[in-house]
Amino acid sequence: MVALDRNATLLGLTPGEPVADARARMPDLHVVASDSVGDSRALEAMADWAQRYAPIVALDRQSATVSGNLGGDAGLWFDATGCAHLFGGEEAMCLDLRHRIEKLGFTARVAIASTPAASWALARYTDAPEGVTVAEAETERAMLDGLPVAALRLPAVVTSSLIRLGLKRIGDLAAAPRAPLVARFGEVLARRLDQILGLVEEPLSPVRTPPAFRTKLIFPDGIGNPDDLALAAHRLCERLSGQLDQEQKGVRKLELAAYRLDGEVRRIEVGFARAVRDPEKMFRLIRDRIGQIDPGLGVEVAILSAVVAEPLVAVQVPLVAETREAGDEVAGLVDRLVGRLGETNVHGIAPVDSHLPERAQRRRAPLAPTRKDTARKDVWRTQRRRPPRLLDRPEPVQATLALMPDHPPKRFEWRGRTHRVVRADPAERIGDEWWHDKAPPRDYFRVEDEDGRRFWLRRDGRPEDGDKQTWSMHGLFA
Repeated sequence: MVALDRNATLLGLTPGEPVADARARMPDLHVVASDSVGDSRALEAMADWAQRYAPIVALDRQSATVSGNLGGDAGLWFDATGCAHLFGGEEAMCLDLRHRIEKLGFTARVAIASTPAASWALARYTDAPEGVTVAEAETERAMLDGLPVAALRLPAVVTSSLIRLGLKRIGDLAAAPRAPLVARFGEVLARRLDQILGLVEEPLSPVRTPPAFRTKLIFPDGIGNPDDLALAAHRLCERLSGQLDQEQKGVRKLELAAYRLDGEVRRIEVGFARAVRDPEKMFRLIRDRIGQIDPGLGVEVAILSAVVAEPLVAVQVPLVAETREAGDEVAGLVDRLVGRLGETNVHGIAPVDSHLPERAQRRRAPLAPTRKDTARKDVWRTQRRRPPRLLDRPEPVQATLALMPDHPPKRFEWRGRTHRVVRADPAERIGDEWWHDKAPPRDYFRVEDEDGRRFWLRRDGRPEDGDKQTWSMHGLFA
C-alpha cells in the first residue's frame, strides 16, 4: 500500500504494508489501484488552482523518501510572502486553504514557517488542531527540535541508522558533532539539516513563472453573468494600471484567470503591439475575449496578471493631432487583430541582407523598430519587382518551353489549371551563395496570363541544359 486515508491510519495500517496482510486483519478494507499518472495530473491541477493564494506555487513530490503520518506523499509549496494579509492573517489563510481543499474532496494539513523544509516538516509531523500549524519566529526552532529525524526528508536507511544511534529528534542531531555524521552518512544529512534551520537556501521551482504585477478581486457568492465578469475585468485593469504607473512600466501581455467554485481555472491572454498602461486600452482587448471564459457554477476569484511587462518608453508626441491619432489607431488595430487571429498570425517584416528571395526578409513583432543591422536602405534595392507573396515552398509547374531557350514558357500548368502566357518580363538571373558552387542558377520570370493574373515563375538550370531544366511557382503578384 502506498497511501492511506485517516481512518485506515487510525486502525494501525501503514504505507508499505502488503495488501494481503492488511486484508487479513481487515477483510472489509477498501482498496483502489494506484494511479501515479492521474495523481500527478491532479496535483498539477491543484497547483494551478492554488495560485489564487500566492503567485509562487511549487510541486512537492516526495514519494520515494518519506511517507507522512497520514500516508500522503505529495503536496504543494507556497511562497506566501506578502499574501497572508489579504486573507486576514497567516492562520486565517491556512484555514481557508484547508477548508477549500476539503470541499474539493481531499484531506490536507497546512503549515507556515520561515523555510520550505520547516513548513514541510511541521505540516506532516505535528498534530495541530484543525490541521493548521503557524510557526512564530520565537518558537519555530523549539518546534523543529522536537520533531523526529524523519522530518528531514532523509533516505529511509539514513533515518533508521540515526534512530539506532539514539539521534531520534532534530534537536539531538543539531547538537551532535557535524563532521563524524557527514563522514558516515554523507553530505545530504548536513544539507537537509541546514535547509530546515534556514542556514542554506532551498529554491522552489514554480509551476508557472510569477508575474511582475498582478491584482485580484474576490466574489464571496460567485459571479457568472458575462456583464459582471466584464465589470470586474475593467476594475482589475484600473488597479493594474495604477501598479504599472508607480513603477513606470507598461504591459505587453495580460492574463485574466477566473477561479471557479468547482475548483477549475479558466484563463485568457491578450497581447499588445507596444507596451501600454492605459486601463481602457487593456480592457478593450480583454472585453473582446471574455466570452471565452466558461464561468461554470460561478467565478469566486478573478486575477489579472502582467505576464510580460517592460519600461514604458517615452514617445515623441507629434504636434499634429491627426498624426498622433493615426499612430494610436494603427497600434489599436494591430492589438485587435492579434486578439482575434492569434499572436503567431500577425507580424511585421524586416529586411535581411540576402539576395535570395526566401532569405531576404524575416518576421518581427508588429510595430517593433527595425534593427540597426537591417536598416540599410539598399537591402531590398533591385531593378526588378518582387512579388508581395512568396510560397512557403516552390510548387512544381508543367511548362511548355518557348522557342528561344532564355524566354519564358508559352503555357504552364499549375494546381491542375492551364495558364496561357500573354505578357512576360525578361528573365532575372539569381545565383546561389558562392559556397554552394554545385547549385544551378535560377531564372525568374514575371508573367501574366490571359485572365490578368501575374505569377513569378522560377526556372532552375541553364538554358543549355534543355530537358534537365525544372520549372516551379515561387510567388504571386497582386
